[in-house]
Amino acid sequence: MDISSCDKAHQRELCEQILRSDPLEGIGDSRMYFTQFYGDICERIAKLNLLDKIENEFSAINNDYERIEYILQFEEIKNLKLNIEEHSHKSEKLANALEEEYNNYCHSTSLHILNLGLQMINRSIQLTPGTDKKNLGIRIMKRAWVNIMMTKFDEAREDAHRSLGHCSDLSVMWNSFEILGHCYAHIGKHSFAEHFFRQALLGLSECELDNETKAASAKRISTVFKYVKGRDDLRGGDINCTENLRIPEISYGINGTLKCATESVEVKIKKKTGRGLYARREIKPGDVIIVEKPYVSALYRDNFETHCNNCFKRFKSPIPCDTCTRVWFCSGKCLKEGKAGYHSSECPSLNLLYEENIGRMGIIVFRILLRLSWKNIKLLRSSRKIDTRLPDSHPKHTEFNNREKYLTDNYMTTYKLVTNTHLRDFCDLFKRTITAVYLKQCLKEVDFFKGDNVSLEDEIFVASLILRHLQNSSCNGFSITEFIVGENYTENVELLELGGGIYPTISLINHSCNPNVFRYYIGKNCVVRATKVIKTGEQLLIKLWIPI
Repeated sequence: MDISSCDKAHQRELCEQILRSDPLEGIGDSRMYFTQFYGDICERIAKLNLLDKIENEFSAINNDYERIEYILQFEEIKNLKLNIEEHSHKSEKLANALEEEYNNYCHSTSLHILNLGLQMINRSIQLTPGTDKKNLGIRIMKRAWVNIMMTKFDEAREDAHRSLGHCSDLSVMWNSFEILGHCYAHIGKHSFAEHFFRQALLGLSECELDNETKAASAKRISTVFKYVKGRDDLRGGDINCTENLRIPEISYGINGTLKCATESVEVKIKKKTGRGLYARREIKPGDVIIVEKPYVSALYRDNFETHCNNCFKRFKSPIPCDTCTRVWFCSGKCLKEGKAGYHSSECPSLNLLYEENIGRMGIIVFRILLRLSWKNIKLLRSSRKIDTRLPDSHPKHTEFNNREKYLTDNYMTTYKLVTNTHLRDFCDLFKRTITAVYLKQCLKEVDFFKGDNVSLEDEIFVASLILRHLQNSSCNGFSITEFIVGENYTENVELLELGGGIYPTISLINHSCNPNVFRYYIGKNCVVRATKVIKTGEQLLIKLWIPI
């Protein structure tokens, strides 16, 4: 085997390894961070025969601050350091290797091989440095081409337009114009197609391809160009039915206290059932009771390759983060919003936050703290509005004031969600306490404290806040869903869980096996409607669900 054959074999092997690797991890990195950390602690406890002693002592503690203090007696926990490696960074070398390998797949007629080519070029796009606009444009153009080959015209058109936004050199990007010609010809917009095919032929004449390839490409373009030239545009086409989906108006006007709920409900606190939402007037089936956006939300790991990390929209031709290789966005707007929100802070530690053993709430709670900020924690703590040293049962943790506006964007509405600590067993609460310290360290690694020289007491307080939210989010969080409907709109209906979110107002509704309201989602906005007549004074009840 000659040297070039060896190089090609090595490149193919490298590309296959990249495709097999999880984008949240480094190539060849299979370490389980929290799993190993937690496992080592449990192993040590078992080896020293301390389980009974620890269970008795830990179970006697009645507040989150002291629970954190207690587990810091373990040296492994107290001295925890997380070295966040830079394996999520862009790499032109790897991007180029994937692009070259893609070239062996992109002209096949086999759908399986084309799919492999699509995977190759997708990872190449993710790994391309965000500052390299020319190569990014070329690779997005190549993804548009493989989409054309797979007759995915909407995806191809979106990519072709986007590629020209990165690089407008006609001699380099002529293929994007050809792709746009095919896409507009497909929907009967012949005048647009004619224009793009003209541009493609002009760019092809100026490019640096060999004469044989130029001639073959010109023949391919001219064949369709002759068909569309001078033809009238067809009417219709290019319809997106989801654009008509609108967030409904709340029935009977806006509540004076619960600002995203109907005026026809109120909060009552009863000894047996705790606080709940009750009808102030008769509510009819179909009435809109609540429309609420989440305080925080996060996409589930399983949907990273199909949905936008910011708005949860199912994308067709995604945009990568311009600094990491881990997530996709559906548009430039969502990329900007995502980075301005949480992604820039959490980006380096996503592989830690999404580890399966932490559970789905890890990233949700991390974002609660990011949104709250260290600055606001200090203000709330100094004013005694939040105090994790108070006993779990202290009314200050959950008190509800009907005279104050209950706002989703107010952190205190999320803080005061019930934790059900008294219902948790030792193993559950002990693991959550260890998880809280781990997540606090993740925050520390991404400069959550903004350079402050924080004390051990400060760190314990932040970890205790995390512990509170690991509890109240697990029994108040909701899975954000979308319906996958078959072609006949009646069969094969599937409910897909996209991500999790915290909805403080909806969390006021108690659960039941016999509900009288239901919820659905428009994007990340949660809509609650009545399913039957709810009489004046009757409690609103939502379907019993498994905590996320």
